[in-house]
Amino acid sequence: GAASRWAERGLLEVTPGDVLDYDVVQRRIEEDDREMSVEAIGFDPWAATQLSTTLYSQGLPMVKVRQGYASMSAPLKRMKSLVYMRDLGHDNPIADWCVDNLAVARDPSGNVKPDKSKSGEKIDLVAALVTAMSQAMIFDAEREAREDPGVGFLV
Repeated sequence: GAASRWAERGLLEVTPGDVLDYDVVQRRIEEDDREMSVEAIGFDPWAATQLSTTLYSQGLPMVKVRQGYASMSAPLKRMKSLVYMRDLGHDNPIADWCVDNLAVARDPSGNVKPDKSKSGEKIDLVAALVTAMSQAMIFDAEREAREDPGVGFLV
């Protein structure tokens, strides 16, 4: 199927067995942390696992990102604008497949969040991207505040 083709192209790392091997995931995150300057690893505290606890105990920058409207709306809207501008900087059929599957829940105030219950197939990559986008937006705002600390303050 599609997953086999994605794995053959090196786009998808498959763990042995019928279920996700969290030890493999942990080793990959640790490798990425050594190779890159990881500022934050967002995770859903509702679905917190032994993996997130272990990574936190190792000193990795684990950040709880709730999956509600308040935390998901702005990053999902930002990601949507990047998708429309075709500016995600990828050529990844898995991301395209997840975006195509995405259904969005909307509250009365117009806030949005991914809706797994109404999405056609898997949207895990989109949920992960939105979680990562939430952290990137925080870091961007903090960097802008450092670069121009006078903005937003009356003296």
